[in-house]
Amino acid sequence: MEHNMKTKLTGQVFIAVDVSGSALRVRTAQAIKQAETIARALGATQATYLAFDHRIGFEKYAKLGTVRVKELMKFGNGGTDFKPLFARAAEQLHLSLLIVISDMLSPCCPEVNPVPKATVIWLDTEGTVLQRDRKSVV
Repeated sequence: MEHNMKTKLTGQVFIAVDVSGSALRVRTAQAIKQAETIARALGATQATYLAFDHRIGFEKYAKLGTVRVKELMKFGNGGTDFKPLFARAAEQLHLSLLIVISDMLSPCCPEVNPVPKATVIWLDTEGTVLQRDRKSVV
């Protein structure tokens, strides 16, 4: 399911934040704000926030803009592994949008949509929106 900025979401939104040891708090906070702006533009008012490194260490359903990077960053510092995140997203029956925020230093990042029932947006901590193949789109 692909969305454009004219499409309103009909399901849930996940904002997943890479909190591995290489993640920088200031850049991560800026990327979270950008992810929330994207979600709002698609009609979302709430999201499930997830913090992950080699596992999911934090999960909270909340109003957009209410989860602080400080809450998320205290759960990380391992290496990045996207597999637990994609497994969790695949469990969600009504997921429409998964925004993955990462510094993109992981050696494994799929080039095909790992959650076919949802749109996946890759957002690097430099503020660049990436396609599934990691090429810059904006």
